[in-house]
Amino acid sequence: MQSQRQLRDEGSGVAARVEQQWTAPPSPFVKISVDASGSGSSWGLAVVIRNHFGNVLAAATMTLTAGFGAEYAEACALKFGLEFALNHGFQSVLVESDCKKVANAVSNNLSHGSYPYYIMQDIMLLSCRFLSFSLTHISRNANMVAHHLSKFSLENDNCVWVGFTPFCIQSFVLKDIMSLVV
Repeated sequence: MQSQRQLRDEGSGVAARVEQQWTAPPSPFVKISVDASGSGSSWGLAVVIRNHFGNVLAAATMTLTAGFGAEYAEACALKFGLEFALNHGFQSVLVESDCKKVANAVSNNLSHGSYPYYIMQDIMLLSCRFLSFSLTHISRNANMVAHHLSKFSLENDNCVWVGFTPFCIQSFVLKDIMSLVV
């Protein structure tokens, strides 16, 4: 079956309307939220995969030691999220990042910026392995779950959760779920 790749925007490949709160994906898609937090050479990366009810299906954190800056860390978070999703069998994905520069670079297949060419190439190759793939830029407000999990990862070892929500983000997940029913 042919892979569907969708990268949206008015010419730049990223959704023109930036979501201000988390929205659920349509079934059977899952939504993958990625983020990076930190500074200097210490970064925490996070990925959260949720279903159409807003429930966390899987999540993971990873620490990154690299002095390339925020855009590099965000690109690494995106790559980490795609690898994690593929390794856990997710095939129809809507990916969200609050880093517009990285989302634009991926959407336009650009290799310049604060991240090496090989990371962008890896992201492009990984995105083609999904049955259906879409990348959207969202606001920080719509990415609070991944944002707080990335902050958690700064002070904790690499972690993986499958089938339950990490305690440190439960209140943020609940807030998102409650906003879906209002």
